[in-house]
Amino acid sequence: MKYIIYDNIGYLKGLQGRIEEEGFAASYNNRDVDTSNAIVISTEVRNGASYIGITDMLNRIISNRMHMYAVLKVMGITVPRFYTPKDGNIDVKNIKKGKTYILESSSFPPYINKETGDALHMLKLYGKTATILREVPYEVSLDVEGWFNGIQLVSPSYITFDSMIMHPLSRTSRLFKQSLGKLEEMLKKADYKGPLTVQVGLTRSKLYGLYIDVSMKPMTFEAMKGVAKNLNVVSSASKNSINMYNLWTMQAPVFLTTVVKGLPIFGYNEKNAKHLWLTHVEKDGSIHRYNGSSCLVGYITARGETPRECIRRIKRTKEQLYIPFSPNLIFPQMILERWKKLEEWGWV
Repeated sequence: MKYIIYDNIGYLKGLQGRIEEEGFAASYNNRDVDTSNAIVISTEVRNGASYIGITDMLNRIISNRMHMYAVLKVMGITVPRFYTPKDGNIDVKNIKKGKTYILESSSFPPYINKETGDALHMLKLYGKTATILREVPYEVSLDVEGWFNGIQLVSPSYITFDSMIMHPLSRTSRLFKQSLGKLEEMLKKADYKGPLTVQVGLTRSKLYGLYIDVSMKPMTFEAMKGVAKNLNVVSSASKNSINMYNLWTMQAPVFLTTVVKGLPIFGYNEKNAKHLWLTHVEKDGSIHRYNGSSCLVGYITARGETPRECIRRIKRTKEQLYIPFSPNLIFPQMILERWKKLEEWGWV
C-alpha cells in the first residue's frame, strides 16, 4: 500500500514522514498540482487506487459563497442575513443601529464592528473591495469537523475553536445533528471522501451555518492513533469510525516577521520533529532552511488532558527551537469557558 500526497499549499508536507514512520510507503508532490489537500492511496492487492480529497462538484459549492449558502439552506441549516454588492458596492443603508456585522473584502481582513459608526466608516473605506456584509446574531462561533468515507461521517467528529484547538464530538450530540449531520446527503451526491468543516454560530437555542471548508489540519493527524490506517478506513469505507485520542489537540502556527529565504531552523531534532509540521521549509544537508515562499514556517502540535497542558507542551517544543525573526506564539483564550457554555446550552 502506498500513499501519494498532492498539496499545492504546503500544509501536508509533514504527513509523508508520519506515514513512513508507521511503516508505509509515501510520496509528496507539490508541483503541477491543481488541487490542495488530496491523498491517493494505491493498493496493489486491490489492483486500484482510492482518492481522498475535493471533487469538482464540492469545489463548485465551497468556492462560491452564494452556492454555499444555498446548499446550507437546502440542507436545513439557517444562514444569517447577508448583503452583497449591487452596482459594485454594498449599500450603507443595510447597516442598522444596534446590530453587529462582519464585513468581508477581497483585499482586506474581515472586520467586525463595535458600533454603528465604525461599521459605516469601514464599509465606505472597503468600497468596491467589499464582498459580503453579514449579520452576527450569535454569541459563539466555532468549527464542527469530521471525516466522510463516501457513505457517512465516521466517528468521532470534533469541535475546533479558533482553528487552533480541537476536542472530540459525539454523533449523538445536538451540535453534530444540527450541523455536520445534515450535510451527509450532500457529501454523497458530491462523491466526496475526506475531511469536512462547517463553521457555525451558536446561541442557546439557534445554530447558524457560516462556512464550509475541506482543509486537512496538522492537529487532525496529531489526534489520530495510526494516521495511515485511519486514512485507509476513510478511503475504503471499511469502518464507520476512526481511532482518535480522546484528548484536546492543539496546533500553533509559527510565523516570520521578516521573509528571508534560507533562514535556518536551529534546534530541530528527531525528538521534537514528532510535534513539528514544517511547511515552507527544505532540508539542506543536516539543516532545515526556510524557503521564502510564505511567512508561515509551520505548526507545532500537542495533545493534552486540558487546553493548558497542550499550551505547556507547545511552549516546551518552541523553546527547543531557534528560528530568526519568529515572534512569540499566540494561543486561544477562554477555551474551557466556551466549552462549558456549550454544555450549559445543551449543544455537547
